Amino acid sequence: MKGYWARRSVLVFALVGCGEQPSKVEGAPASAPDESYQLESRTEEGFLWHCAAKERVRMFRSCSGQRCGKWTIARGPCGGPMPDEPPPFQRRPMTGAGWW
Repeated sequence: MKGYWARRSVLVFALVGCGEQPSKVEGAPASAPDESYQLESRTEEGFLWHCAAKERVRMFRSCSGQRCGKWTIARGPCGGPMPDEPPPFQRRPMTGAGWW
C-alpha cells in the first residue's frame, strides 16, 4: 500500500507542478483535441484539433528539462498542417496528464 500512496503523491505533484491547465487557457477549444503529442526531442508538447469551429488549431509549449513554458495557440485553415506544425514522424503521443 505504501507504493500506491507514493505513486499517487508523485502524480498529484506532477499535476500541480505543470503550470496552467491547457483546457483553461484563454482561446483554447472547448472540446478535447484530436491529438496530443510530444516531440521526440521532448522540447515541445502540444495538442492538435484537425478542424474545430472551422479551423485547424495547434496548442503547444516549449519544454526544457523538467520545465515547460506557457501555452501558445496557433490557428489555420482546416484540411492540412500549418507551416510551423511539426511533421507527424517527429510527434509521439504525449505522456503524462494530457488534456485536463
